[in-house]
Amino acid sequence: MKNCAIAITAVCLLIAAGADGAVVVDNDLFPVVAGRYSSDDMVDFPAYEVEILSMDLVADDSAINSAPPPGPGESFAVDSFFDITVEMSYGGVSFDVFFDIPTTLSITNPGGDSGEGPQTYQIELISMVLTGTFDDGTSFILQESPSLASTGEHIIEFMPDDNWQIDSFFDVYFELTVGGGPFEAASGPLHMTLVPEPATMSLFIASGACLLKRRRTR
Repeated sequence: MKNCAIAITAVCLLIAAGADGAVVVDNDLFPVVAGRYSSDDMVDFPAYEVEILSMDLVADDSAINSAPPPGPGESFAVDSFFDITVEMSYGGVSFDVFFDIPTTLSITNPGGDSGEGPQTYQIELISMVLTGTFDDGTSFILQESPSLASTGEHIIEFMPDDNWQIDSFFDVYFELTVGGGPFEAASGPLHMTLVPEPATMSLFIASGACLLKRRRTR
């Protein structure tokens, strides 16, 4: 029973680590190749009766649009394609909208790190424009705010197994226009966190179940 409790605790710790945003990958490229930023926060646009209920951004699975992080005091911008899923509510009806668009990001190395342990970079989502149509035929444009900076942090740590552990997030400020009306700012930023893919979490759970089974059959 004690061994079962230890195994369950280990699995729970792995899941908690994933939920907190850390992922483990075999390179330090930015943006993370096939990396998934996710948010379950809710922001709204009261004038248009529109809400963003959740959002997922999945980066291109090709390294062609990613690059190694900059050196101390350096920065660069990169255009990368993202598959974007937005759960929205319009007039009280919720639905999913899908996009595949180029998005501009920047990463800055402020310097000051010793070169050992976690390295912290400043990141910003510079440009993202989502254009679509509601079910009633009304057009909309949801875009990253040109007047408010959507910034975050990107923390990379080299691990003993030659992989990298990465924590990354953006606080994204959106604005919306519906039917050609004036742009309205969202009620607040959408906190987007780099998270493990669901398949990875399933692997954690399966590994724990296997461990428990081995303990019982001994």
